[in-house]
Amino acid sequence: MPGGTVDMGGQQIRFVSVHTTAPVPGYWRQWKRSLDELGLMREHTDTRYIFMGDFNATYDHTPFRDFLGDRFVDAARESGHGFTFSWPTNRAAVPMFAGIDHVVLDQGMKAGQCKVVKVEGSDHAALLATVAVG
Repeated sequence: MPGGTVDMGGQQIRFVSVHTTAPVPGYWRQWKRSLDELGLMREHTDTRYIFMGDFNATYDHTPFRDFLGDRFVDAARESGHGFTFSWPTNRAAVPMFAGIDHVVLDQGMKAGQCKVVKVEGSDHAALLATVAVG
């Protein structure tokens, strides 16, 4: 998945843009494999990560919880924001009910304010988070 590394006060922070397939019949294995591959980054202890985007996963999905493991935290939960329903935004009769978009932080980072913002032309809302990398 695309990403880039930024020097923030002498710390190298790797930002990774996430967009997995949906965990639907025919694509379940591919979706799980994407999360498993992201989880391999836990082994890179000299790199700190911020993952953001469409994980197509909620806390009800074991592979998402496995990805977080004991190293990564969800910014919305870390900040005390609670549920961040971000999908779907393009159905008038259906409210946003799924929190499948996340900002995920490496250990030691702190999430401040989190906010869900509708984005014109997308079926997902954006999740904005203030992060202190410490």
